Order: sequence, then C-alpha cells, then structure tokens
Amino acid sequence: MGVVGECCKSVERITVVEESTKSAHKRLDKVEKNQEIMMEMNANIKLIAEESKTHNKKIDKIETKVDRLEKKPLIEMNENF
Repeated sequence: MGVVGECCKSVERITVVEESTKSAHKRLDKVEKNQEIMMEMNANIKLIAEESKTHNKKIDKIETKVDRLEKKPLIEMNENF
C-alpha cells in the first residue's frame, strides 16, 4: 500500500473518531442536562419536605387546641359564647 492509501486510511479513521467523539459529546450533554434536572428536583423535594414539617407542626397545634376544647365541660364553653 502506498502513501496515498495510508493517507486515505488515516482520513477514514480520523472521520470515524470524529463521529464517535461528536456522539459521545451529545450523550454527555444529555447526561449534564439530566443532572441539572435531578438537582433541581432534589431542591424541590427538600422544599416540599420543609413545608411538610411546617404543616405538621401547625396540625399538631390545632390537634392540641381541639383536644383542650373537647376536654372542657360543655357548660364552660356555653358561658364563653
């Protein structure tokens, strides 16, 4: 095989490598985008968890107040209204 044949083979190999590299970069771009989405979702989940804790505390306070009201005698409640 001559110099021209070797050169053509090298060009073909370089072309294949370039296509493979482009494909790999596209896949990496998708992975990076997915990573960003997952990080955003994690931040949202954390926010939801914090809000849930706040709601649970409020519900606990309401339950405590209702329990107190249920324990008061009916007459005492009527006097207050």
